[in-house]
Amino acid sequence: MEKWSFCDDNDNLIGLVLDGKKTATTSMFDENDLPVIGKKSMLLYSNGKSACIIKTIDYKILKFKDIDESLSFLEGEGSYENWKQNHERIFKSYNPTFDDNTLVVFEKFKLIKKMNNIKVKKNVFDIVFGNSCYNGVKESNINDNILMFNTLFNIGDLSNVDNYIVKLPDNSENFKKEYEVIIDNINKHNKIRVWTSRKDIYSYLIMLYISSIVKKYDYDLYVLYADDYNADCPSPSALNSDEIKKLLLLEHKLSKNEILNNAKIWDELLYDNSFLRVISNGKVKSVSIDFYDDYIMSTLKKLGKVKLSFLVGKLMSNVYLHDNLYVFLINRLIDENKIKIYLNENARYFDSLVEII
Repeated sequence: MEKWSFCDDNDNLIGLVLDGKKTATTSMFDENDLPVIGKKSMLLYSNGKSACIIKTIDYKILKFKDIDESLSFLEGEGSYENWKQNHERIFKSYNPTFDDNTLVVFEKFKLIKKMNNIKVKKNVFDIVFGNSCYNGVKESNINDNILMFNTLFNIGDLSNVDNYIVKLPDNSENFKKEYEVIIDNINKHNKIRVWTSRKDIYSYLIMLYISSIVKKYDYDLYVLYADDYNADCPSPSALNSDEIKKLLLLEHKLSKNEILNNAKIWDELLYDNSFLRVISNGKVKSVSIDFYDDYIMSTLKKLGKVKLSFLVGKLMSNVYLHDNLYVFLINRLIDENKIKIYLNENARYFDSLVEII
C-alpha cells in the first residue's frame, strides 16, 4: 500500500481528514502519476506514524482557475481565498511558471480507517497593541510569535482602510505589513489570538478589525479580555507577568456569531467614518471631534491653572486615551480660545501652564 504525506502543513491537514472535514486534495498534474479510482493509500504523520487509510473515489484534470468555491470547500481549508492563496504559494514553489491556466489534479477520497489520532498542537500567533503589552507577553515566556499592531483605528479617516491606510490628523499610518503577517499566519494554520479589554478602545478596535479578516477566511479567533481577569483593568498593558499568565486561563474562542457581529460593528464604523471612535457604556460607537470637550473642560476647571502634563495625566487616569490624542484635543480647544496656554520658550511644551478662559 502506498504511503504518503501532504506536502505542506501535513499534520494539521491530516487532522481535517480524521475529523471528516477534508475529503479532497489538489496536486500538480503529472500524466505519469495519476490517481487510480478505488486505490487505497495510507497517510503518514510528519513523525512517520500512520494516521489513516483513504480510498480514491474520483478525480478531475482541470485548469487551476476552474476549481471553484464548491470544489475547494471539499478540502476543508477555510475560505476559497485562503485555499487559493495556499495552493498558489505551494505550486509556485515547485513550478515558478505556475498560473491560473496550469493543469492540476483534483482528487476526491474517502476515509476508510483511522490508525492513530494524534492531537496536533497549533502554533499560536499573538496580536497585541502597545509596547507594554508586547513586552509583558514576551517576558512572560508565553510566545515568541507576537505581532505588535499599533495602528490607531480610533481617530481619523478610515475611508482608505482597504488599502491599509488610516489618515490621522497630522500624518497617515500604513499597516499593510501587519496585515500580511496576519494572512501569513492564517495560511500557516496558526492559532490567532488577540489581547484586549472591553475598556481599551485601541486594542478592541484591533480585535474588531481582525474579526473582519477571519470572517472572510472562515477562520477561528481567540481573545483574551483583560477585564475578564480584573473588571477594573483598562488594558492588558496594565497586567504584570503573573497576571498575564493567569489571564491565559480565561482564553475565549469566539463563536461564529460573535465574529460576524464584530465584523458588522467594524463595517458600521467604516461606514460612519467619524473623526473619533470610543467605547461608551460598553459599546463601540462613532462620535464627533468634540466628544471629549466637556470632560476636558470640566476637569481643567476643577484643577485650575496647571501644567499641561498634569492635566493630561489626570484625564488619562479616568478615561484612558493616548497622551498625544489628549494634547491634540486640548490644542483644538486652545485654538478655539476656550483654554489659555502659557508658553515658556525655556521649558518643554508639556510643562506649559493651561487654564480655562
